[in-house]
Amino acid sequence: FAIASEDSTVTELAKVAKAMQELASREGTSPDVIGKTNEACENIGKLVARRLSDAERTGSSSSSLYNVPVQFLKPLLALPGVGQSAKVLSKLATPPLQDAPIKQLTDLVTSAKRGNAGDLAEEIAKLVLKRMQKDDLLGPELARVLKELISAGVALEACAEMLVKSSRELSSGEMSGCLVALAEKSHESSHMTKACEMFAKEELDDISSAELLALATASAKSSDLSICVDKVVGLATILLASWPAADAVRLLLAVAKIKGSAVEKHTRLDLLRTGTLTLPGKLGDLPAAELVRLALAVQPAAGEQGEAPTAETVQLMEAVGKEVVKRLSDLPPPHLMLLTQG
Repeated sequence: FAIASEDSTVTELAKVAKAMQELASREGTSPDVIGKTNEACENIGKLVARRLSDAERTGSSSSSLYNVPVQFLKPLLALPGVGQSAKVLSKLATPPLQDAPIKQLTDLVTSAKRGNAGDLAEEIAKLVLKRMQKDDLLGPELARVLKELISAGVALEACAEMLVKSSRELSSGEMSGCLVALAEKSHESSHMTKACEMFAKEELDDISSAELLALATASAKSSDLSICVDKVVGLATILLASWPAADAVRLLLAVAKIKGSAVEKHTRLDLLRTGTLTLPGKLGDLPAAELVRLALAVQPAAGEQGEAPTAETVQLMEAVGKEVVKRLSDLPPPHLMLLTQG
């Protein structure tokens, strides 16, 4: 580690940090070596922080001692303590961040967020969004970049606005992925509402079963998705017979968690009716935990506000009960208690 000295440039320190991080993450690296690389990274982080402080204090950031190629910002941001000086570090990048490729910028957003440099992450995210408009990204790439920014939890409202503006460039599958990502962050806004309204008007002919399930599940986290969830559940019901049993159970449970009239009563009944026809023959393939989930999913369908259980509910619960009797010895007491309650 002799190169990581007081005389090292920031770029030299970054190269050593990158090598240490790669060694620590390599499969088969011993705990002892990982401990030593982590210790080395802590020391490098202190040296980098000192360099950044000097650059800010002396105003000599243009010196080659401090300049850092963009590709080395990521390992630097991963160093302990560097995130506090991330704004200074971003000014040392060569070329300037606004000229860097979008892929590098999105990687930096995630690195900045992980390195406790949230302000820098937001700043870079805004640069990315500007570049997206300027570069006219195509659908798959556009969706990928938006989902990366959303997953990092930055510029969520700006991402929702971009989703509205770019909806014509995205397939329904790509649009759904972005909506799910926003819902997972519990984001709600006028732009999110508008995006859901636009999505609800689509044919949804290229959306996959996995995407339908993700949308239904995410609807419990964002009220904006209530605009389109009835259509999503209706389409999922049509395809339910081809789904694995575990996914069908997850859909039923997701719909059970959606309160109010977001999913129409007839849509819920259609789903339950289809589940009754398709699931009994697949119950034997379900693990015990999935049987519990199925019982809990069907329970709310017994009727709201004291209504009598529907025939479909009774049939499905009877099928679950028969499967439980076959596997009593395999079910732990907590699962049996939940099933009894179901």
